[in-house]
Amino acid sequence: AARAPRGALFAALAFALSAPALLVSQLATYHAMAFLLFALGFWQMANGIERRRSLPMAVGAAALVASMATRYILWGYLPVVVFYAVYAGFVNRNARQVAVSFVAPLTAFAGAYGWRYLDHLIGVVTDAAQTANVFRAGEELLHTLFPGGNYLTPGTVTAGLGLSLILGATLVGIWIAARHAIRRHSLHAFMLTAFLVGAASVLPVYHWYAGHLLTIEKNLAMTLLFGAVFSGIALDAAAARWHTLTRRLIPPIASWALLISLLGFQASFVAGRLQRWPDWRPVVKAAQELGVDKARVIWSTANSGDEMGNVWQLRTAFGPSVNNASPWYEGAQPEAVLQLAAEQGVPVVIGPLPGQRLRVGDVVHQYHVLAVVPVPHGPDAYILQHT
Repeated sequence: AARAPRGALFAALAFALSAPALLVSQLATYHAMAFLLFALGFWQMANGIERRRSLPMAVGAAALVASMATRYILWGYLPVVVFYAVYAGFVNRNARQVAVSFVAPLTAFAGAYGWRYLDHLIGVVTDAAQTANVFRAGEELLHTLFPGGNYLTPGTVTAGLGLSLILGATLVGIWIAARHAIRRHSLHAFMLTAFLVGAASVLPVYHWYAGHLLTIEKNLAMTLLFGAVFSGIALDAAAARWHTLTRRLIPPIASWALLISLLGFQASFVAGRLQRWPDWRPVVKAAQELGVDKARVIWSTANSGDEMGNVWQLRTAFGPSVNNASPWYEGAQPEAVLQLAAEQGVPVVIGPLPGQRLRVGDVVHQYHVLAVVPVPHGPDAYILQHT
């Protein structure tokens, strides 16, 4: 920021006024806190390495691991963080200090958390491997962008224009940065460009590989955290080519364009989802009345918060006995999840079974139906106990 304050301002605008970042800021979830901790940790780490100060490096390590503990998807950025720290330490010729003051605390904090929640982290990796389907990812993307197959609504058009503005500026910024690196024969500039591009690609690649886009609207904020640097470079270069009046108009014009895109983003990505989110409080209450909340292990088939149910309410109410990764096993197919649960002897499974019309007392895949619970804004949930 000190070296290119105007470019840094444009980058901050591109990130802070982008639809994903604003969406995260208005959700009553832990995503915003995770992104805040990650940005704080990365800043402290980079600042400590550049200024050769050990305390900011240790603070950065703690904040980064805290961000990953807050939002598990950020564990995918652990290699990104380590790569940058090692490379920056090599460039600044203080690799030993980086190893002692940052890499060692990062390893200790991450190891302590990973050992405590190893099963959950393994479940996340297994889930991604089991649901890998790039073709289904394409179908999910179209369904998410264009609900009901309506491709030309005011929401989708404005969302597309706003996101295209950011993407276009980002691609131009990448071209400018790469050209600068080549002209100056600067390996350092080229490495930083490649690093930022790779870091910005982590979450889109993960979602494409996993074959579902359930949380991509929120996770795009992390992509923009790195990609906005290139947007700032492009907007700064554009501003430098015009006279003073036009240059002064660029920030408000860009800001309004991004804010308008948020309206479209809300309309096409989010509006219906927030209204349809199933209320599983009746399910929690029924499970408590039946006493199944005391089971040693509980699985769920509620694999999509906006359509199938809310496994997180179960986890909040009943604690770690609820395997919150279970809905995404076996390609996130409820019937297949139930079969797997039966094979592993899971005592209780709670959630919907699309296509089934079961009654209390029926048996399905070695499970007795204890209750059929109507769910507001969602399908009925079955409380199943292993025979």
